[in-house]
This record gives sequence, C-alpha cells and structure tokens, in this order.
Amino acid sequence: MRRIGAMMRTDVPEAWACAPLEDVRVHVWIHDALSVVKVRHRYRNREDKPIEAVFTFPVPLDATVLGLEAEIGGARLQARVVEREDAEEAYERAIGQGDAAVLLEEVEPGIHAVNLGNLNPNEEAVLTIRYGIPNRWRDGRLRFVLPTVIAPRYGMPDHEPHHHPDVDPLASHSYALEVEIAGDAAEAEVSCPTHPVRIERGERSVRVRPCSERLTMDRDFVLVLRRQKTRAAGFYLRTPKGVLMMAAFAPQAREGSARATERERAARIKIVCDCSGSMAGDSIWQAKEALRCLLAELSPEDRFTIVRFGSRHEWLFPELRPSDGEALAQALAYLRRMDADMGGTELARALKAAFALDAGVPADVVLITDGEVWRHDRIVALARHSEHRVFVVGVGSAPVEGLLAR
Repeated sequence: MRRIGAMMRTDVPEAWACAPLEDVRVHVWIHDALSVVKVRHRYRNREDKPIEAVFTFPVPLDATVLGLEAEIGGARLQARVVEREDAEEAYERAIGQGDAAVLLEEVEPGIHAVNLGNLNPNEEAVLTIRYGIPNRWRDGRLRFVLPTVIAPRYGMPDHEPHHHPDVDPLASHSYALEVEIAGDAAEAEVSCPTHPVRIERGERSVRVRPCSERLTMDRDFVLVLRRQKTRAAGFYLRTPKGVLMMAAFAPQAREGSARATERERAARIKIVCDCSGSMAGDSIWQAKEALRCLLAELSPEDRFTIVRFGSRHEWLFPELRPSDGEALAQALAYLRRMDADMGGTELARALKAAFALDAGVPADVVLITDGEVWRHDRIVALARHSEHRVFVVGVGSAPVEGLLAR
C-alpha cells in the first residue's frame, strides 16, 4: 500500500522523514455532464524544525484542477495558475525568504504533486483541492472512478526523486467520503462494485455514503450509474471576462437502424498477458477470467497466440495458430498454469515481441495488465507506431488509467 504521508525534505538531500497525514475528507458532486471532487488533506509537522512537505496523489486522467487552497498556521493561501517555470521560481523565492508557500504541479498524466514550504514545528497544514471530470455516458451508463492509490510500479520514473511516491507495506490510511448526485443523473440506478454503500434518495438528489465511517486507501472507489435515456446536458458560468459554457450531447440512433454484421475477415489476435509479481491475488484471477472469455469468443477461422510476460516473456505458440479444438485446448491448459510468478514488468519488451510476430500482416493486440509501470509515454508511443490496433483490459483494484486509457 502506498504511504500517503508527505515526504519531508531536510537540509541533507538524502534524508527524508514522513510527515503524518492526519485526516482526509472527500466530497463528490455528480451532475449530468460534469463531476466535481473536493479533497481535503490535513497534515501536521511533528518535527522540531521547519520542513518542506512534498506529497503526490492520483487524479483521473481527464481531470482539470479547479482550485487549490491551503491553510497554514492560520494563514489562508489561494493558488493561481502561472507558467511552470514562473511558478517554481516564485515558490523557491518564497521559501528562501522564510515565507509559507504552496506549489501544485502535474508529475505525469494521472499524478499530481504538492509542495508545502516552511511548515513550522507542530504546525498544521490543511490543503483543499477541487477538480472537475467530464462525465462520459455510454449507452446510458456512467462509470465514476475516484482513484486513491498509487501502487508500487516497475522501473524508474522520469520525474524528480522527491516526487516519487514512497511505499510502505505496513502503512494504513483512511478517508471519509460523501457523494451527491444531482440533475437528471439522480434518476439513474446507482451501484458500487467496490465498497458496501448506503443510497439515500431525495426529491431531486441522491446521496451515497459508505457503510463504514472511514474507507481504507487500498483500492479505487467506483460508482456505476445506469439510466434508460441519456439526455443532452450543459453548464454555464458567468465570469468578469464573459460566459463559459460546457455542453454534452447524446444523439439517439433510431431503433433498428444499426444491425450487427458479420466480420469481413477472420481475426488475427496476439494476446499479451501480464504475469509479473504485481499481478498477485485478484489481478491474476481477473486476467485469467478475461483471457478465458476472449478464447470463448474465437471462431475456427480466427488465428491467435498468447504471450505471457514479466521479467521475460514466453509464447504459447511461436506463430498465429487457427483456433481449432486442439489449439484452444492447449490455450486453456496454458491458462490454468498461469500465475503472477514472472518477476518484474518488462511490458515494452513483451509488446515489441508481439508487434514483431508476423510483422506486416494486419493483426490486433489485446493487452491484459494492471499497468503498474513507469514511463507510460514511451509505451504509448511504441503502440502508436506499431501499425497494430491495441486493446487494453485493465485488471486489479487500482489499474493505472494513465496507461490503460491512452
């Protein structure tokens, strides 16, 4: 589990200590076209000298920060958006002058970092961050995800060392959560596949509260909303500079206008399955279930193979084989032997091997993984230049959206 407490930078660059995170409270507001999340972190410096606290936290990939406010030693700081270099220069200047300062920056897609400078001994810092997420309804269904975990990842990140999340398997942190659903979204059927919740329906809104007063930060919180019809929705906001507007449209196809058609050609599928150590537990079970379902959909004319990977990779077949009875029987036997026992996560090597197999012949790649690796941009670039269609199945309690959704 990730240590959520802030990392404290001392006079010695290599010396770090953990500033305890004393409380986290989250409020989620879900409307038709937009969700707004407000996260309140409360920290306290229990050292005997001033510190700089640096901590990282996950956000949805398409989130936009709407506001940042900090209360330090009775003073309230309101953030403003400036260019990265200007922000870093202003922050360092304030620190050098002994002033309290806050710097929020994106470490990589899906991960942000906050620097709290000059937190005095026994001083408390309360940080409130608001971000908005566009709601993406698909066939009357919305899946809302509140990420709470940055799990250990394989490899070395590209960002600064003090932004690298520390990991302590003995650390345990919790948070209080309340969700309010309003607008037409309040008419939807609501379910939570990750946590037991209480659902209270009012006249124009729905409130969702966990059955437990506190939730442990060991998995993402997921809500699923389903409704019969998806209507157009929008927001507008008056500002001194004019009116800002956001609109979402949901065109409805006429009944019977779309019909299923037979595939024009047999499928050629290379299945790449993560069997690294991070997949232990529920993740490898989910991966094997996904693979079993995929094999069941193959027709005799389709061709396929499977490569499982970790620190190394190995093939079921060294070429694409017709999915006849014999090949499927071998694949199911191979699946039963699969486990999370292959060490590290050399995802790029496995993908390169899959792309190189029968290169030049149109084929699809299905990747099954939890995505727990660094340097996502390089992997995404590799896939985009492969001349393959790549489909990703994310598994586990906190799959890395920064890789899987791109």
